[in-house]
Amino acid sequence: MEETTSIPTTSVVSGDEIVEPIESVDNSKEGAKKRKKQVSEEERKKFWAHKKQQAKERKKAKGEERRAEAAKRPKREKVPIKSDEEEEEKVKLLRKERKELWLNKPTEGSIIFDLDFDSLMLDKEIRSLSSQLVFCYASNKKLETPVHMAFTSFNGRLADQLKLHNGFSHWKIDMHPEHFSKVYPLEKTVYLTAESDTVLQDIESDKHYVIGGIVDKNRHKTKGLTANKAKELGMNTARLPLEQYMDMSTRKVLTVNQVMEIICHYLSTKSWSKAMDVSIPMRKGAHVKEGEEKSEKKEGEEKKEEETENTESKEGTQVAAGKE
Repeated sequence: MEETTSIPTTSVVSGDEIVEPIESVDNSKEGAKKRKKQVSEEERKKFWAHKKQQAKERKKAKGEERRAEAAKRPKREKVPIKSDEEEEEKVKLLRKERKELWLNKPTEGSIIFDLDFDSLMLDKEIRSLSSQLVFCYASNKKLETPVHMAFTSFNGRLADQLKLHNGFSHWKIDMHPEHFSKVYPLEKTVYLTAESDTVLQDIESDKHYVIGGIVDKNRHKTKGLTANKAKELGMNTARLPLEQYMDMSTRKVLTVNQVMEIICHYLSTKSWSKAMDVSIPMRKGAHVKEGEEKSEKKEGEEKKEEETENTESKEGTQVAAGKE
């Protein structure tokens, strides 16, 4: 039979010695296993406590190292946080600067919108034309050198509709209530109309080009309307070179903003084929004729060479005159 032993201990209470037994020590195999297990748990706790302390020390050391490196780097100036009001003021200032830059840009060439067709349109057509004119203005703003724009016969429902557009009062555009024939010299004015026998080859900077401002959903027989008007005034007409550069599977009828966009792209690229390819919607089944783009490029190069030769010839004449 396995024995258990008791170890006495003493404690003094009020000067008297009292002997109390402590818990018995189990010397059996099970007791030994239990004591071994307790020792293992204590060692494991000590091990993880040590690991935790090491990790804590490493983290602290890294933090001190980062702070030391940061102290060596030059200090950056703190950017003050701007309030919403300051940001709004900054945005307003930028808008004002862009507006002044746009208003002070020089113009080249002149496009006049003949708006003398108010009585022929329904209210929805007036709204449609108003939107097209907004697109025209936006296309012109994208040009490095914009064209001069003007509205003539600017009155009635269309004028009222355009005035509803946000920012319209700040547009860089001339607005005349009179007919264009009362404002611009007709000998320097060309009416762009599809019925003209003359094909427009270039946009000349000293001329005014008139675009008829009308939207007609096939209610009126408007074919020849603008051409007849120009004929009555005895002025020149021209048509865009659509047949020369484009194949179109549908009617060759363009909206006001498409005509304006073609002109704007032409002024940027000096290429009718590129201007039409970008401006005419794909739904019209339009595509550039094969060979025309190369032909146009060759014509442009020849024209450039001719201009260079003329300039050199002129300079040579001036030098010769100076020697004499």
